[in-house]
Amino acid sequence: MTAVWHYYWPVLVAAVIVGLVAGTAGYRKAGNIRRFSPHGAVAALAIALAWHGPGGAAERLKTAVERSARVTLDNYEMPQVTARLEAGPLTRTLVLSGPADDFQQRELIRILDLLPGVGAVRWDRPVARSKGL
Repeated sequence: MTAVWHYYWPVLVAAVIVGLVAGTAGYRKAGNIRRFSPHGAVAALAIALAWHGPGGAAERLKTAVERSARVTLDNYEMPQVTARLEAGPLTRTLVLSGPADDFQQRELIRILDLLPGVGAVRWDRPVARSKGL
């Protein structure tokens, strides 16, 4: 599962359709293909923003990624560790928090980075490293 295919394919299809319609209308009106009309680009951008926000695609992606991370953490018997997707735009960064030693932190970053839809993984605050025995 990739974020583009599973969550944004309707926006990509809508952008292509809007572009074709706007391009055809602009060509018929102007009579040549060299004239640029921003109406199609503005319409495609409006559709993308509506799909992402009020359409709920961003929330569906967040829910699916967090659910996958929770299942993975439960499978590795790490119920104290929590995972949440940052709300920053276009980052898809999974933030982990909870008790874990250095080895567990590194491995969980490596494992959870392989989840579909995750761009990066980090800990909210790393555990202090011990200086020795």
